[in-house]
Amino acid sequence: MTHPRHPDLPLTLPPGVEPYSRSPDFTPDTLPTALQTDHATAAGVWGRLQVQAGRLRYQLAQSPDVSVELAAGESLIIAPEVRHRVAFIEPGQFHIEFCRLPRQGESA
Repeated sequence: MTHPRHPDLPLTLPPGVEPYSRSPDFTPDTLPTALQTDHATAAGVWGRLQVQAGRLRYQLAQSPDVSVELAAGESLIIAPEVRHRVAFIEPGQFHIEFCRLPRQGESA
C-alpha cells in the first residue's frame, strides 16, 4: 500500500493520541450506508481503519481522485473532520479504532 501525498492522509497518529473505542467488524453485508457515503469523524477524533480480510477503498470526499486501496493486514489513519467514504473492492472485513487525546482525569 502506498499513500498518495495528500495532507488529509496522515501516516501516523499524533503524539499522545490513544484508542478509546472500536467499531464492530464490518463485512459487505453489515457495512452501513453511512460509511459508504461521505462522512467524517468529530473534531479531535482520529480513526485507525484496519482491514482484516479482503480489499477496501478509502476515498476522500473533497478530493475524489485521492483514494487508497487497502488489503488484509493494512491500516490507514483517518484525520478528524475529513470527509471520506469506504467501499469493498473484494469481500472481507474491517473495523475502525477511534482515538483521541486522553481527557483530563483519564488514564491510558
